[in-house]
Amino acid sequence: MPSTAHDVALDAGLGPVFTRSEALAAGITPARLKSGLFHPVFRGVFTTAEDPGRLAVRAAAAVKLAGPKALVCAETSLALFGCDLPDPAANETVHVWLPDDRVGPRRSGIQVHRGRLNGRPKQIQSSDWFNSAALTDCWLQLAEKTDLHDLVVIADAMMRFQDPLVFRHDFEDALATCHRLPGLRKARQALALARDGTDSPAETRLRLAMVEAGLPAPEINYPVRDVSGRMVYRLDMAYPECMVAVEYDGAVHVANATQMRRDQTRRRRLEDLGWRVITATAPDLHDPAELIASVRCALAPTAT
Repeated sequence: MPSTAHDVALDAGLGPVFTRSEALAAGITPARLKSGLFHPVFRGVFTTAEDPGRLAVRAAAAVKLAGPKALVCAETSLALFGCDLPDPAANETVHVWLPDDRVGPRRSGIQVHRGRLNGRPKQIQSSDWFNSAALTDCWLQLAEKTDLHDLVVIADAMMRFQDPLVFRHDFEDALATCHRLPGLRKARQALALARDGTDSPAETRLRLAMVEAGLPAPEINYPVRDVSGRMVYRLDMAYPECMVAVEYDGAVHVANATQMRRDQTRRRRLEDLGWRVITATAPDLHDPAELIASVRCALAPTAT
């Protein structure tokens, strides 16, 4: 006889997330639903998952409530695809999109969106299969309410160096088909400032501060080669014409003795190759004036 929540749901022909009406139709009694075997996610939706508060579970539950045409969208989709969001609180609400002729669920913790979507839906696998709006559409949904810098940070994260979620031409295609979208002008500004192949939000914010201070835009993840032409390092930000590098050292670099030794060796070897290395840390993100002055000084022969 089934003993676990998963086994009971499987035996009843239910998935890991299901509505009360689906459970009753499958023969699970109201008393069994109230027994604590299943975890409530939203009112009228239950799960077999041990962590009903996990974003993927809440997204699957929201889609169940919204109906078969619902798409996960906005911040929720970006987070589920692994995009780091500047505001951790953004994951507290599940965002779903519905066609104009559909009435969405009215539940605390769910926000319903409507309006035109340009891209093809994508599929996400979590505790269950459900669909997401195209990620470029999700980014465009944020344009109206999101600070310009944060919008650039998110775009950079979507075009990250390792396993990018989208590419620049995807953004360009989405913007080319948008008309009268709230925040469209800001989205265009953000894409002009965004760069492919970045590694971290901190590096993006540092680059934006440098550019806004009037410095030239640096190259991102610039490959450094030794005398034989073999690539030995990638620089966070670089001005190769004058051999100046700006490297961001986060907490892991400072707190880990082994990493610090590696960084020292890396810096020495870069200097041996003729590079001037300027190191930035977290405090420079809050007050970048001294760092910017150092970069400006290093670029003095070529800076404008």
